[in-house]
Amino acid sequence: RVSTGSPVSTPEICMSKSTSRAKADTKSKPKPKAEKAPEPRRRELRYSVGVRSREISGVLLIALALLSLLALSNLTRGSLSDWWSTGLYQLFGWGAFAFALMVGAIGVLIIARTQKIVEVTPWRSIIAIEIAFFAFLPVLTAFGAFEDKDMWRIITQGNGGGVVGWGLLTIVAPIFSRQAAGFLYLAILIVALTIGLRVPWLTWYARL
Repeated sequence: RVSTGSPVSTPEICMSKSTSRAKADTKSKPKPKAEKAPEPRRRELRYSVGVRSREISGVLLIALALLSLLALSNLTRGSLSDWWSTGLYQLFGWGAFAFALMVGAIGVLIIARTQKIVEVTPWRSIIAIEIAFFAFLPVLTAFGAFEDKDMWRIITQGNGGGVVGWGLLTIVAPIFSRQAAGFLYLAILIVALTIGLRVPWLTWYARL
């Protein structure tokens, strides 16, 4: 049988095969990706940035505590420091000094934690000391030398335990009298300080 189609030349067949091979090679070759930084290097960079940020926050808290103590002691005068000390006195009363010391202690703890001086964050002690602080404020209000009718006026002047101490004392006012509520918060204060500071009362009692 004689074929009526036009014959395909050998060079054309070779060219078509080479073209198809080139396309296949092009598809099979992976596209170059952008180079990334090594994973350990990036982890080290993130860790160093996190450590520096925590250290800076600790230094800022210590500075805030020192400035608060100076403002509360009237050693620095100015519109900003007067506004800050007045606000602390109104909120916490005589407990404003304890608040400033607690802020500074948190800053020291943050720096000690980042420098591996303290391996584990003592959350139980932190929470217990915070409870002791808020129990200390109504104790100041309950045993302050002022009458009940003048309590709000004297509290807003920065005496006693401030507005926070007055509020905590008012919560239990329908159940306990002023002095009884003071002793209740005093018991909470002693227990919280014992847990927070790990005071060995039993050891001391056994040595008597």
